[in-house]
Amino acid sequence: MRIKVDIFACAIEELATHGPLKPEEIRGLTDPELIDNALVISPEEKKTWGKPRPPVGDERYNEDKTHYRIGIIKNEHITKMMIETSNKAKKLVSYKTVDEKLILNSKSKFCLYIVLLEVWEELRAALMISYPNL
Repeated sequence: MRIKVDIFACAIEELATHGPLKPEEIRGLTDPELIDNALVISPEEKKTWGKPRPPVGDERYNEDKTHYRIGIIKNEHITKMMIETSNKAKKLVSYKTVDEKLILNSKSKFCLYIVLLEVWEELRAALMISYPNL
């Protein structure tokens, strides 16, 4: 469960810093001609994600150097909330927490599992608040 929480936290942090993933057909491509050729074989619903678009409303642009993400992120407040939630989860599952043998909750003998489930729900809530239609 620790590994799943860590992977989920890292994914939310990347989502907060660089936006959603591009379709698999065009990840890593930078040349517009290559992108157009790759989109020819894509289904219609993925073609809209392939074309670059300007940020709308309170969205911002933060280029992804690996070209795996679209680079359009939410406003400052939502981005900060997602990163804080992600960092809290990462700190909880860190090896330093295990080395220190911190008691996270003494109400139950399955305390660590319950705490991890609570953190999982917090990560899910942060994701649903920022991207409700994903």
